[in-house]
Amino acid sequence: MSDESYSGPVVRFPATSEWIAAVLALAPFICNMTTVSYSTSNGRVTAFSYSDMAAIILGGLAVIAALSNLRLLSQTAPDQKIIRIVVVIVLVGVGVFQIMRGLGMFIDPQSYVNSLR
Repeated sequence: MSDESYSGPVVRFPATSEWIAAVLALAPFICNMTTVSYSTSNGRVTAFSYSDMAAIILGGLAVIAALSNLRLLSQTAPDQKIIRIVVVIVLVGVGVFQIMRGLGMFIDPQSYVNSLR
């Protein structure tokens, strides 16, 4: 189906709000606000804390911004609805990844501390 056969209001793809969600999702790869604390005993990590507030905050905002784009589905031409849904899913996934990364879920404490030496 083309846009001509759809008579409702049409929101272009990608919308500005989708670009904003993409920037928010990708920004933590460039900017960060990392806090790390650890203690070791005999070369082994005994306590470890890691957080990246930029990844947590921007990832959360990316998820919210991406999900807000679902409101555009009713104004999207039928032939573009699937791509808009896929983009929302990908942006939510990247946002959730950023949150998890910011919480240190992908960090091995021993390897991280060893890399600092």
